[in-house]
Amino acid sequence: MLRQSVESDIDGLHRLKETYLQLQDSLANDIAGLGDETAFLKLNNNEELKMLRQQKTQEVSLEVDLALTSDLNAALLRERYTTPH
Repeated sequence: MLRQSVESDIDGLHRLKETYLQLQDSLANDIAGLGDETAFLKLNNNEELKMLRQQKTQEVSLEVDLALTSDLNAALLRERYTTPH
């Protein structure tokens, strides 16, 4: 009776080992898939960042108010002639 109990326990452990190995393989495949997905997302993110940076540089505009330059010149002349040397 003890022998049958031990053999039954051994069979149960063999089944548990098979289940464990199947789960381990499944998890290894999941990890590999997640690694591939991570690489794809990084590549996609880098491409999107590159496009956004290009759009940002294309949208830069510069406005110059020429009226300020004449006021600046006048202020510089006043400063030059009103300060003692």
